[in-house]
Amino acid sequence: MVICLLFNFATIRDKHISVYMNFTSQNFIQQYTTYMIKKSSYKNKIKKIIIMKTLISMIFRRLFLVILSLSMLSLFSCKEEDVFQTSKMQDGTVITTRKIIRYYETEDDFINAIRYPSVYDTYQDGEIINNNYSINEAYTIIGTSKEENYQWEMAKFGEWIKKYGFEPNELYYICSTVYLRYTSLPPEGCFFVHKYEYGEEEDMGYEPNAFNIKIKNFSITYDKNNSVSIFTTCGRTIGYDKNGNIINESIPKLANIKWKFQVLKNFWL
Repeated sequence: MVICLLFNFATIRDKHISVYMNFTSQNFIQQYTTYMIKKSSYKNKIKKIIIMKTLISMIFRRLFLVILSLSMLSLFSCKEEDVFQTSKMQDGTVITTRKIIRYYETEDDFINAIRYPSVYDTYQDGEIINNNYSINEAYTIIGTSKEENYQWEMAKFGEWIKKYGFEPNELYYICSTVYLRYTSLPPEGCFFVHKYEYGEEEDMGYEPNAFNIKIKNFSITYDKNNSVSIFTTCGRTIGYDKNGNIINESIPKLANIKWKFQVLKNFWL
């Protein structure tokens, strides 16, 4: 009897424990599920907030770039109108200059302000001197194939300009000038070199991009595709007076440029 009672009590106790455990497990699962749903919802909200912030940041950034671009464009447009001007000369030529007037106190200042253009690589009929050059021979070509004026400006000069026949402190329109001579290529395996004796360089301009601008010389480049050698030198020109009357005087004066050179064998080939 006692044993039966004890057995029944153990059975009832196990049932209660099982029910309690089942209830506790179900309650925990329900609470955990509710927690995960809330957590997932919170994460989604965070993600939405991050996405919204990113979109707003991108919109403001692009808006800022648009405003900045428009401002810079407006600024440059205003600057170009404020800095540059066009003037029509008496011969009908229209040139663009800065509104400022440069003052060249010395001739060195004037020469050192030469601006060099890029190499010219277009040719016209009759511009190229064709010649059959020989090794170790010296040659002289007189004159140019092309002359181009560029980089116009308004300028005044110091007392030094009198030796060229112009008035100090008077306004002139000036520019840099490039002089070019086209000739045929040297023989295969050869190249050209300058050949000047002291004092013979008076009929020559200044070599483009030379280390010492005061040395008169010319640069030599080769265009093998068109079988042309290009001689280039530069100078400065007083183009017009303050009233737009043409002057077109080179400084220093270059009446007939003389290209003196020699043909040498290239021993490195």
